[in-house]
Parts: sequence; C-alpha cells; structure tokens
Amino acid sequence: MWNSTAEVTANNTAKTNPLILLMSDPEIRQLFLAASGGRESLSSDELHYIFPGISFGDTAMTLEEFQHFAEKQFFSGSAEEMLEAFHMFDHDANGTISVHDLQNVLNDDGLDIPCEELQDMISVADRASANAVSFLDFQHFMSVALKRSSGRKK
Repeated sequence: MWNSTAEVTANNTAKTNPLILLMSDPEIRQLFLAASGGRESLSSDELHYIFPGISFGDTAMTLEEFQHFAEKQFFSGSAEEMLEAFHMFDHDANGTISVHDLQNVLNDDGLDIPCEELQDMISVADRASANAVSFLDFQHFMSVALKRSSGRKK
C-alpha cells in the first residue's frame, strides 16, 4: 500500500487532471472504483493515468489514501497554485472559465458532458451571473470546497 512518506515526484511541465478539482467526495470515490475496477487499491499505472506527471513508484493506494492524496494535492495550495489550477480550466486563456472552456478540458480528458450540465457546473461557482467563472469566483469556490472537505474529516 501507499506510504505517505514514500517519495512522490511531480513533473512541473505535466498537466495535472483538473477534473479532480470539481469532484465531491462521492465523485472521487466513484472515480476510484471505476479506475480500480472495484478492487481495494489502485496500481501505480492507474494512479499515473489519473494524475499524469506524478510518479508513484511501485506503490498502490487504497480509497482512503487516494482521497487524502487528492485533497492534499489540490486543496493545500497557495495563491500561485490556485492560479495555476484556474489556468488549467481557462482553456482559451481569456481570464474566465466558460462552458466552452470546460467542454474543451473535458473533451481533452475523453469526456462528453451535455452543455446543460456544464452550464450547471459553471453556475455553481459564478457569483456574478456572468455565465463564466472569474479567478475570484474560482478561488472562492475552491476555498468553500476546502472548508467543506475539512469539516467532513473531523
């Protein structure tokens, strides 16, 4: 199994899968179960598929370890890391995340989600009702998600 003290290395040029940022705990669990084929752990190859650019060596992760790693990887970030995560979604680099941006990111990951569902995703974070998510909206959404996630662990 995965040891939290084990060396995990990241390639800074690699694109981390931004979809994890939008996932709730049940969705992360569903991703784990789908990737593992229902097994109790994910292999290093399966982990690399989900987190491209991160080397896990020959380790495997249980669901609990996977959830902890995903949270630590994406929700412990500085403002600079938050901006980097935002840019993963801002596909056209215009300073906002639109339905079109989100659709492009999802298509890059091989997912085809109807525009109505993508609009619902955007609406959750879009505090200005601009049909797009600004960096401030994104930052607020992520900080709320972090607080909710931290509160569930207590």
